[in-house]
Amino acid sequence: MKQETGEMKRELGEKSENTRTNNKIKLIHEFTEDSSRRKMVEETELTEEECGLVGWPTLKEEALYGYAGRFVKAATENSEADPAAVLLTLLTRFGVECGPDRYLMVGDSKHHPRIFSVIVGASSKARKGTSGKPVQRLFSFDSEEFDLYSDRSDCWYPSRSSPGPLSSGEGIVHAVRDPREEWNAKKRIQELVDPGIDDKRLFIQDEEFASALSCMKREGNTLSTILRCAWDNGTIDILTKSAKTKTTNAHIGINSHITSRELHKKLNETEAFNGFANRFLFCCARRSKIVPFPRKIDEKEFTLLRNQIAEILSEVHEFDEIILSTETMSLWEEVYPALTKDHAGLVGAVVNRAEAQVLRLAMLYALLDRTNVIEPVHLRAALAVWDYCHASARFIFGNRESNPYSRRIMAAVKAGPKSMTDLHSLFNRQLSKADLDEAVQELIAQGTVELVKEKTNGRPKTTIKLVEQSQRSTQSSDKSRLNTDY
Repeated sequence: MKQETGEMKRELGEKSENTRTNNKIKLIHEFTEDSSRRKMVEETELTEEECGLVGWPTLKEEALYGYAGRFVKAATENSEADPAAVLLTLLTRFGVECGPDRYLMVGDSKHHPRIFSVIVGASSKARKGTSGKPVQRLFSFDSEEFDLYSDRSDCWYPSRSSPGPLSSGEGIVHAVRDPREEWNAKKRIQELVDPGIDDKRLFIQDEEFASALSCMKREGNTLSTILRCAWDNGTIDILTKSAKTKTTNAHIGINSHITSRELHKKLNETEAFNGFANRFLFCCARRSKIVPFPRKIDEKEFTLLRNQIAEILSEVHEFDEIILSTETMSLWEEVYPALTKDHAGLVGAVVNRAEAQVLRLAMLYALLDRTNVIEPVHLRAALAVWDYCHASARFIFGNRESNPYSRRIMAAVKAGPKSMTDLHSLFNRQLSKADLDEAVQELIAQGTVELVKEKTNGRPKTTIKLVEQSQRSTQSSDKSRLNTDY
């Protein structure tokens, strides 16, 4: 018995020792793996620039050119409203007032001076609504005031406006519908059953863009499709079994408000990537300063501004086609490659209609200057507004490529050409060939890098090289004239 008990103790001791040894090996293995992971994270950690972190956008002085600048400065002097938000609201409303008969030919397409804008604030403290009040007041003429400008037969008169909310595409079409006739079988004639709306201008000031995004998620809702058509050409013909409602040459402008949190939550990938989002100009807004007792624009100054806008619009309604001056064409050639650069991911989905947006903004600045010729100063002002909206999109949605490895590869290639072996080592050989190839191919598709084959004594060596800006400009120069539809 004693012998058996001793053998059992020895066996238990051996098992205990083996267990301690295995635990030590396991701990060493886990420590080694953890150290490797930490090392990989440290080696692949991105700098602030590589992460694409951006600060709050800055509105350049060029954006405050002419009448727009004078109005914005007057409206924000004794107010907490954000100047950029006031500016975008003014341009959106002014575009509607200009009407659908003003246009710029781009290839075979007509672009009209109408834009959609969304004021995006971090919270309700961003004073988004405050930015719209001065603009609303500017165009709120009563009958006696308007009589001052009604002595001319071709005089401008204010457009209709709606507080929204945006809920259905059919509702928008109905607000600017064409006359409708029906066949009277008894009289055997076409009878007018709906006179329609003569004035196809409509300004929508919807302070709940989140509600519109929610409505678009409902099955069968046509709001997204209708808004895209309204931005493009204004002609919408809804195909339904029941009474047919359509609109021709509608001229709709939209200015809406939302918080950044709601925008992230409500804007799904479908609407972001189907062209809905990039028809809007997203504008970051925040309280510009603390004003405990805000005051409206001085009455004398406001009267002058109102008289000027009425006179401007009376002259604008005599124009039809808008053109670019020779000097502006040269400037357009310079900026076109950068505007048409393809951006990946969510930010790209929001800003990949830059060239069309800039031309429409330039039209608005020219018309505010009482001319149908876009001069370089108008294009520069438009570019300044676009820069702010582009920076806003980056701030709101994050400046990321859709592929998480692309940023790291791009940063490495900026330092000099890299082989695929170099890039594989960049990720400590932890990245699969398929993932690495996909990341590189995405950068090639964007036109930011290229594959270069170098001759050697053996097989040609393939390296990934940064595409120089001058080379990208040369590749795009054949498209820089207004000969492409967008």
